[in-house]
Amino acid sequence: MANISDFREWTEKVRRFTEGLKKLPGIERLDFKIKPPTSARKLAALEEKWPRGLPAVLRDFWSSGSAEVCCLYIWEPEDQEKVWGRFALKSFYGGIDFGTQNVYPGNSGADPRDENMRHVLGKEGQELLCRSAIFHVFGDGDCLGFDPTVNYDDPAVVYLVHDDKTSKQVAPRFTEFLFKWSKVAFLWPVHW
Repeated sequence: MANISDFREWTEKVRRFTEGLKKLPGIERLDFKIKPPTSARKLAALEEKWPRGLPAVLRDFWSSGSAEVCCLYIWEPEDQEKVWGRFALKSFYGGIDFGTQNVYPGNSGADPRDENMRHVLGKEGQELLCRSAIFHVFGDGDCLGFDPTVNYDDPAVVYLVHDDKTSKQVAPRFTEFLFKWSKVAFLWPVHW
């Protein structure tokens, strides 16, 4: 089971990936930003928002890799039939937008007493949404987050669906998730 351990190198891979995207015909949108690592002061402020302190992997990512990595893209292959055959999709959405801004357990603002939400998401889905630390929101309202109850120092990554009961864990550790997601060009869940 592979994972990421050098966040500075991983950040450089994202930079190289983005440079490659710029050369790809059919790129409709490309937003790119990598900020330098964050200060100890900002990490201390985040530390207070986590029940057991900031998970070690997040502290390492933000202090040695980057305070924010943003690489969002839309790709429309020019000759879809040639690339994908008869099951062609019009556009591919991908990318990551991950930074220190307000990532802490319970940051979704979901109300654990909301009965309508419980009906739509199910009891487990609502509880997961309420306790997770959202770190990436997709265009359709679904998001990725950390479940602080699983592997606290390298937390599990969960896919949170906003309109049904299919929210689930997608990786037992953030480092494993980063490795796997980078291998599939950061495609969004609509393509999973």
